[in-house]
Amino acid sequence: TMETGWTGHIANPTWDTDPNYAPYHDPENIRVPFWLQPDKKYTGAAWYQRKVMLPDNWDGKTIRMVLERPHWESTVWINGERVGMQNSLATPHVYDVSGFLTTGVNNITVRIDNRIKDIEMGASAHSVSDHTQSNWNGTVGELYLHATSRIYIENTEVFPDVDKRAASIIATVRNNLEEEKIITVTAVTRLKSSGKKTPKQTWEFTLTPGQNRIEMEYPMGSDALLWDEFNPNVYELRLLMRSGKMKRESKNRR
Repeated sequence: TMETGWTGHIANPTWDTDPNYAPYHDPENIRVPFWLQPDKKYTGAAWYQRKVMLPDNWDGKTIRMVLERPHWESTVWINGERVGMQNSLATPHVYDVSGFLTTGVNNITVRIDNRIKDIEMGASAHSVSDHTQSNWNGTVGELYLHATSRIYIENTEVFPDVDKRAASIIATVRNNLEEEKIITVTAVTRLKSSGKKTPKQTWEFTLTPGQNRIEMEYPMGSDALLWDEFNPNVYELRLLMRSGKMKRESKNRR
């Protein structure tokens, strides 16, 4: 209707009084020329729910739920218990749901709210307004549960040192156990074009409970190839982490 509360400013402030737009003010023929006009306009909370079966071999593992692109505030409940809330527009919403799931049937509830709340980005910010993508509600992209060991690699960063023909590797490792654990990390790189590998190197670290940051200096040899637009030499880095019987692998391409 003429009173619909759009997300974003009308481009022409005299839209509702300008006689040129009068033909589109008919209640049976409302037309908004400033963005794509949806059939219906909804701003608020939308609820999604699904039952999932958790296999027995996931018992005791770290389980994360990944929502690739919600729009935009998500709140998650599992079996009626609130897990948490996230509101990033730029990165996936990732929830650690390990302590909420049980083997067998689980009920997962997700609430998505597209209202502008605590974060004010401006009246017509195109990341949330109707001008470009419309202020849609829901979540798109990958939606999945991921099981891993109680100790796992969260993130890996690689910083090359051209002069030394080496790579500085910084990894974030999560220890979800209540005690310290000794791990070994083995690194090896492979040239994508030929499959040629560099020698393996192994380090040992002691992890405290929670998040740990570990750093490794990995020499790639004097014959390591550089990248340019005419010779796009790309190496693939593999990290293999061991702690007792647990094993976790991370892959990066640089």
